[in-house]
Amino acid sequence: MTFLRAFADLSRSARTTPARHRAAVALLASGAVSISFGGLIVRGLEDASPWQFNAVRGVVGGVALLLVLVLRHRGKVIAHFRRMESPAWFGAGCLGVAALFYILSLTHTTVANTHFAMSAAPFVTAGLAWLVLRERLHRVAVLAMAVAFCGIVVMVADGLGAGRSEGDWYALMAVLLFSTYGVIARGMRDANLLPAIIVAAFITMAGGIAGSLGDLHISMHDILLGATWGLLVGLAGDWCFLTGVRHVTGAESMLLMMMIPSVLGPLWVWIFIHEVPSMPTLVGGVLVLAALAGWAIRDLRA
Repeated sequence: MTFLRAFADLSRSARTTPARHRAAVALLASGAVSISFGGLIVRGLEDASPWQFNAVRGVVGGVALLLVLVLRHRGKVIAHFRRMESPAWFGAGCLGVAALFYILSLTHTTVANTHFAMSAAPFVTAGLAWLVLRERLHRVAVLAMAVAFCGIVVMVADGLGAGRSEGDWYALMAVLLFSTYGVIARGMRDANLLPAIIVAAFITMAGGIAGSLGDLHISMHDILLGATWGLLVGLAGDWCFLTGVRHVTGAESMLLMMMIPSVLGPLWVWIFIHEVPSMPTLVGGVLVLAALAGWAIRDLRA
């Protein structure tokens, strides 16, 4: 009963208790699992282009998150958007475009390549935070960043050799933009960033419409997959993260939100559609995940 009460109180209280911490960990893990199905959803598309898919999933995710904001704040919704500062608007732009590149990456390379590359986002965020916010980087973090960089080099080199480097570059662009948003979010810890995420979803929608030149004639099957992404990955993943992240450490959120999708995402497509990553991709991915785990474990011990 205490756990259920803590789960219900997560979004209403900023004070962390042991019960709320356990509930937040469970919530973040649930959100990470929902995000891990993204690659499998994209592989299930019939004929929709990545741009058309982005348009559908952007509008569904944006509307769903907007309804969450309306239910939480009712008549004060417009005020939350008016209170968005310039960095939040810029962060929303980065997040919206990053989402476009993420889908482009999934459609141009293996799910494993995309997810392993995305798991390097905490390292890029830490580097940018060091440059912009002057946050200190300890030696373990620097070592982990070097190991992760080696893993990324191995995967990109494999992509160049296999003729699918385009997807790897899309993934790296997504990582850079996601990380830029992460730095902005770290500099605005006390702000409500749900409006920024809503704006980002509609930017993704607008980018999808522009990229498809306004052609949104796709099958009902693909529309349903886009809606599933918007609800499962967009709404569930984002809501779980925003609600639970205040009650866990940075290392815990990094392990849960990066490790789980990076492991489960390639696993789902291997089980259901027999998509097998190359050996260099696996080697590079293991390097990145090992660096991420080592960094997080060090922070947890500290």
